[in-house]
Amino acid sequence: MPGKFKKHFIFPYNFIRFLNRPISFREAQDAIRGRLEQREKNFLRFVKQCIYDTRSSPYLPLLRRARWDYDDIVSETRSCGIEGVLKRLKDSGVWVSFEEFKGRKAICRGGERYQARDSDFDNPLISSGVRVSTGGTSGRPVKSNIYLDFLAARANYDRLMFEMLHIYDVPLILWYPGLPAVTGISNSLRYAKIGRPPERWFNLASSAKRMDSGWKNRLGTSAVVWLSRLSKAPLAVPEPLSLNDVNVVLEWIDRRKKRHGRCVVQCYVSQAVRICRGASARGMDLRGTLFIVGSEPLTRAKYQEIVGTNAEVFPRYHATEIGSIATGCGRPSEVGDLHLHVDTVAVLQGEDPTDGVGSFFFTSFINAAPKVMLNVEMGDSGVIRRMRCGCLFDQMGLHTHLLGVRSYSRTSSEGMSVCHSELSRLLEEELPSKYGGSLLDYQLVEVEDGNSMTRLLLRIDPGLGPVDEHSVVKDILTGLRRIDAIHRVHAEVWEQAGAIKVIRQRPESTVSGKSASIIGKDGVPFGR
Repeated sequence: MPGKFKKHFIFPYNFIRFLNRPISFREAQDAIRGRLEQREKNFLRFVKQCIYDTRSSPYLPLLRRARWDYDDIVSETRSCGIEGVLKRLKDSGVWVSFEEFKGRKAICRGGERYQARDSDFDNPLISSGVRVSTGGTSGRPVKSNIYLDFLAARANYDRLMFEMLHIYDVPLILWYPGLPAVTGISNSLRYAKIGRPPERWFNLASSAKRMDSGWKNRLGTSAVVWLSRLSKAPLAVPEPLSLNDVNVVLEWIDRRKKRHGRCVVQCYVSQAVRICRGASARGMDLRGTLFIVGSEPLTRAKYQEIVGTNAEVFPRYHATEIGSIATGCGRPSEVGDLHLHVDTVAVLQGEDPTDGVGSFFFTSFINAAPKVMLNVEMGDSGVIRRMRCGCLFDQMGLHTHLLGVRSYSRTSSEGMSVCHSELSRLLEEELPSKYGGSLLDYQLVEVEDGNSMTRLLLRIDPGLGPVDEHSVVKDILTGLRRIDAIHRVHAEVWEQAGAIKVIRQRPESTVSGKSASIIGKDGVPFGR
């Protein structure tokens, strides 16, 4: 059988087998416990195979410069643990910044310079899967694959979550974009892997032609859904649903609550707030409704908006490059309390990027992960704390919690994240060339408005004189659409939501006294 034909034949076979073998609660427990017991062994094997045995690894020049060989790592890991050796590696210059990991900036240490591409960090241990282009943690497209083994490994956490929240037999829907965004298809497949595919999948899109994601993405989604029809766990067909159509979701909630007493809606945090505000306007009590949310911070204001309708909300923390990083706590100490998946991920806390909360440096050591990560700074920050809570994830041995997780490298609204570098280019180059002034006259600020929705305020210096505000917003969205398919999704959702608002106000300086085109929430800079 020719190699190419064999490859295309094997994937459908493996895909159907993947769906026909659901993961039980006991199997999920055994998998996580087994990884915890073999944690150091798995870490060392991953470092050996993916870094030291891979001549093209971008980590090797850093390790050689710092004079770390594999035996040193083995010795230090056995004496001070994974986090201990990672701390020593980081202190000796073995780490990769957000921009370096994306291949946008050369890796520079001690006067030495190494240029790495995004693809250089690909995991050499895996080779097959469905190729897609995703938004990634950076808010910039990441070429990635839908790896069945990776989805199966991540599904173990989903099975535990379903058990802890008592939702295994509860109707569930998704409200996520389709490809090129991978969130919807990934969650559909993982839930199918635990035997509970979503009842419906609302595609966060409109019928506008400019939203067209391309025939390859449409074909890819259709192929995955069609193949699933040959299995015991068929997937829901994506149904276009714009942000303004929350009544469709509310009607589904009302019907399922009347029939089952409970229901689950999984979506971005902002969409959950929109649904709850729609329920309040209708005088509808959402008791019995659980929102599973992610992709943006669950702030206290958003939390209060959701629970104010008597609904419940449960957060998660994922990234395209790593997969499942942390799952919400069953007995949270505060809003947004998460259990780190220490069986597959290690996290160090670096220097304070902005306001006293250190940046995260991630190391992933699961063989099925798409990227090789060793002390990689991904643009997020928060608090790392070891504590006992007694929930199911704690009982499994996951005692490390992440609190107050937020991004300082990208701007987010309505669950759509755009890298600061892309927005800065628009604000510092394109707007001044068309509307006058300089980069000092434009500034984007992420704020939470009185309705608990995250908005992007574009400050334009009044000294520029009259400016067509509608035209400015349109030009920003057009600039995003020109980048690629995933940014067209971002621009469409932001346009639907009216996420960008222009205010005639002089741009403010950062805490360091410098001007910046992108600053964080309520005037607090995200960048360093």
